[in-house]
Amino acid sequence: MLMSKKNLAQIKAQIRQCKQRPKLESQINCLQDLFFKTNNYLVALEIGHLLRQFHPNEAKVYYGQAAEIASDEETKENIKKKIQEISERKGQIPVRLNFRDLPLPSLTVSIPTEYDFRRVLREAFQVAENAGADYLVVKAGDLHRHVGGYPGHNHRMPVCCQVMRNFMRYYRGIILYAPPRGNGATLEIEYDLRAERNHSQKPEAKSDPEDKYMYFVDELKVYSFLKLAIRFYCPEMKVKRVLVFELNPLTKEEEITLGHLTYHAGRLWNQANYLIKNKLARPNCQELYNRLKDTSIHLRSLQTHSAQIVLDELSRRWINFFKFLENPEKFKKKEISVVKPPKYVSPEIPHRVVTWDKTGFRIKGSKIRLSISKSLKDHLLKKFGFLPEYLWIDTGDTALEALDVLNVKIVPYKSCGHISYKLIVVYEEVSKEDGQMNSGKLEEPERTSEYDVVIGKKGLPYSEDEIWVYINYPNKRIVVHQSGCQVVDRARKRAEGVKMRVEVAKDEKDAQTILKRTQFQASADYNDLWLALDFGNEERQIAFAKRIPSILAQRYSPFRNVETEFCGVCFRR
Repeated sequence: MLMSKKNLAQIKAQIRQCKQRPKLESQINCLQDLFFKTNNYLVALEIGHLLRQFHPNEAKVYYGQAAEIASDEETKENIKKKIQEISERKGQIPVRLNFRDLPLPSLTVSIPTEYDFRRVLREAFQVAENAGADYLVVKAGDLHRHVGGYPGHNHRMPVCCQVMRNFMRYYRGIILYAPPRGNGATLEIEYDLRAERNHSQKPEAKSDPEDKYMYFVDELKVYSFLKLAIRFYCPEMKVKRVLVFELNPLTKEEEITLGHLTYHAGRLWNQANYLIKNKLARPNCQELYNRLKDTSIHLRSLQTHSAQIVLDELSRRWINFFKFLENPEKFKKKEISVVKPPKYVSPEIPHRVVTWDKTGFRIKGSKIRLSISKSLKDHLLKKFGFLPEYLWIDTGDTALEALDVLNVKIVPYKSCGHISYKLIVVYEEVSKEDGQMNSGKLEEPERTSEYDVVIGKKGLPYSEDEIWVYINYPNKRIVVHQSGCQVVDRARKRAEGVKMRVEVAKDEKDAQTILKRTQFQASADYNDLWLALDFGNEERQIAFAKRIPSILAQRYSPFRNVETEFCGVCFRR
């Protein structure tokens, strides 16, 4: 039975949503659920594409199912050719793999230890060996970012680099690049997986007896067993996730309000820290609050719960320091050599993070409403002449209202000689890997900026009327090309072997939403985007392309002074 165009479009949209997931394992799980529900050959074909590199035998199975379901004889022949290619190229999978391309299970540790890095590296070696690779290239920044805690103030980059160097003895590692100081995020090592491995000589744990035992166990099987047990006994396991928004540009009133809030948080931290250092109060949140509530203007300038969060964090740090003094060996077992007492906030940047819990914020559409204390309102009216009832921040993300947000933070930082701000939204959701397998309903993933779609007729709709906009973040360039341009053709060819972020917009509203949701970073995976404008009217497409710098400048200041460029070959004057 032929499928209607409407149903076919819905399935293609669901496939694109699954492929927007950040991890390859999550993408495959999502597509497998979709195939179980729809029994459509396009879904099976997409699963085969994802499994082709690392699991060729499983890819052949899904290709075979797609060939059986497909109604078009030409499509069946093309699928059979793919199966034949896999059979002929079996054992010829690329011999050199990169750590960042491996389908490893997601792991997020706030303060990772040496054991965490060793465990992830062993899993990476096992996955690479199963894929038939001869070499594995590992970069310290990629490894630490996957384990967790990087980038951040509590990173463990020296430990990460040391673990990587230790494994060189057992896998004949070669240092491809080392930073000037020896350890750093750019340390890159190539491991020879063909080398003979003596499991009894693997790196020994320094202190954790459980870690020593795990060296003599097939840890990958143990991890798989634990993961399976969690799926059965904790079907609704929740995880915390974070959204970060750059607050730029800000109105004068918003900048003044945020400056006062973060300044009072920093001064309150110093006041409470002074009381504890001089033994005028104990490191107890409630005692510090009662001591300062009548005398501290900084405490009264913050929302009540926000002030208590500042005092609670300070108290917990002092308590942790005292526990270290009592039993330092307990911390050394966790690879923590020293715990220092909390410091005062620097006078050069007397600002600190302000946090609102669920009592202090409301979300309406894409806007977040933050509560302001009466004391601060009176001060702003008296000194600056404006009286804000609430502090409203527009994130441009309409999906916030559907999230289970736990708290909202304003993070100040110094940039180009002045204070800038970031908005961090912490929310909770059911684990995508574990919760989805037990849910009968297909969960629609949130839209992210990570895509595996490639330019071309196979991956995206193609027409001669659309124009392609190439956006590069580090180089601050926005270039417009027509569909038949040689640059776009080269990108199509390059996309056959490299992941590229691509989006198609059917109108101005869709294009504006895509630009607001897309994340740009100075890294290979997030530094550029191909945006196809297919409005059906070239004048509207060109007019919108000229507006792209102003839209991106709302989140990324480097685009403020950038103008849209037009390809000299495509758009001849």
